[in-house]
Amino acid sequence: MINKCCCCFPLRIGVFIIALFSFLASTASLVWLIINRNQIQGYEGYSYFNMDAVFYVGIGLASLNIAAGLFGLIGTTAQKRGLVGIFQFVYWIMAILTLVVTVATWIFLLVRRSDIEAGCQEGIEQMESSGYTTLGSEIADMCSRGMQGLLIGGGVGVFIGNIISLYFACVVSAYASRLKRSNQHLPLRDLEDFPQPAYKTAY
Repeated sequence: MINKCCCCFPLRIGVFIIALFSFLASTASLVWLIINRNQIQGYEGYSYFNMDAVFYVGIGLASLNIAAGLFGLIGTTAQKRGLVGIFQFVYWIMAILTLVVTVATWIFLLVRRSDIEAGCQEGIEQMESSGYTTLGSEIADMCSRGMQGLLIGGGVGVFIGNIISLYFACVVSAYASRLKRSNQHLPLRDLEDFPQPAYKTAY
């Protein structure tokens, strides 16, 4: 059972920080998507994905995360089990979805590496202006090294990012379980937040 977040923060404070970060990051993502809508949809002909669908899915997920983060902030502040439960449910869904999507994307890049490198070469060759022309072997080497770096960096990022995401989901679940176990009608006291004084038993 997790008793502290990151081995130092009480669960209540840890979940509040997680909810705050989720709310701010999702808000920033939503704003970025709206501002760059035309550019994102403009990649339609250069991508393996339907960019319109990607855009609207991103808008929906960001909005859902904003609402869940807000519930988490209010729930931890007021110690409301229902709101924390909603935040817990959505956070787990997003953590699992992120795990599946990032791993699938990394595998897709690995499987289609040759096609992506060929597309990289073709794109660079089309952008070459009159004058100095990069040799085909240099372009191929540049695209190959870039793809290799993307796979290595992406693999490390996927692994570390998902470990952190799943750990935070476990922290949220631990705090939700603590609230659920409370049988008091008064707001739950987090023992780490409010240490109780020691009393001596009188004989």
